[in-house]
Amino acid sequence: MKLKLLLFALLFSTFVNAQKEYYSYISDKRFTQPDDLLGYDFRPSEMQPKDGRKEAIQAGSYSFGITGNNLYVAGKDLKGVYNMNNINPTEYGFKLSLMNVRNPMIQGHLKVILNEKRQAEALIFKKETKADEIIFFIPSRDSRLKQKENTYFTDRWEVRIEEADMLWGKTIKPFFKVNDYQKRLQIADSTNIRFIETWRVEDKRKKKKSKGEDDPYEHMDFSKMKRWEVEELAETDKRIKIFTEYIIEVKELVRFEDNSTKEEVRKFLVTSIEEREDDTAKAHEERYQLAISVEKAREKEIYIYLTGDRTISSVEIGNDYYLMQE
Repeated sequence: MKLKLLLFALLFSTFVNAQKEYYSYISDKRFTQPDDLLGYDFRPSEMQPKDGRKEAIQAGSYSFGITGNNLYVAGKDLKGVYNMNNINPTEYGFKLSLMNVRNPMIQGHLKVILNEKRQAEALIFKKETKADEIIFFIPSRDSRLKQKENTYFTDRWEVRIEEADMLWGKTIKPFFKVNDYQKRLQIADSTNIRFIETWRVEDKRKKKKSKGEDDPYEHMDFSKMKRWEVEELAETDKRIKIFTEYIIEVKELVRFEDNSTKEEVRKFLVTSIEEREDDTAKAHEERYQLAISVEKAREKEIYIYLTGDRTISSVEIGNDYYLMQE
């Protein structure tokens, strides 16, 4: 367990460093329960010390990353790893109680201030017992960024799937990715999930061809032909068979601590789809699940979750959970 926590801490630290050029925004996420905070990294845009003036801060110069046991703080004299005793819901949001492991008498806290939509508007940080509270403000997206991102990212109520067959040909661009940490995706991440319907040809003529037989289609490149053209050939020659394949392709840009990037593409061949329904789900919750079986992959199934209106809300692939924009 200690090793697992250490690996998570290293991974979270790497993630925070790779995200340092961005702010987090009020509209990024709703926090309905304490567990929603775990793996999240707050990056405020302004700070205000006690009895001081509010001042702007550079993106990533201060950040507050929350794990199961610790609070990771970046920023000048506040920088450090703080042991987290508990997370308690309050009338204003949540309070994270902090404690010095070497001296339990030294305690601090982080208050997460939520609005009526359960979105974080501000943080109030107290480093230790004798320290003053400092207020950090989470920014709102300006109109230009909001319009740009609303155009790019897939909205939770945007892509309607009345039947499973309607998936094919669709492309979605998630807004949030949850793994061991929570990552608010950027346009520059180029993360998208494509549902591809494709076809391939199995040609057995050459295997059964006798010596001296003249076949006018011997050197034909089916990849350059349209499907209907191959179908016409298949009707006259049963040795030519057409197979339809369904593929889920996940493409994203992986960022490393040194700011280098690498495009990662994963493809999954679909074998079957089963729909399930949770009839206890409320109007705004995920009601339908498309359980998609895939071939020759570590992830045996991929899950697509739909709202009550049958629009794509999220996609689960192994340990990766992709959410659409609210």
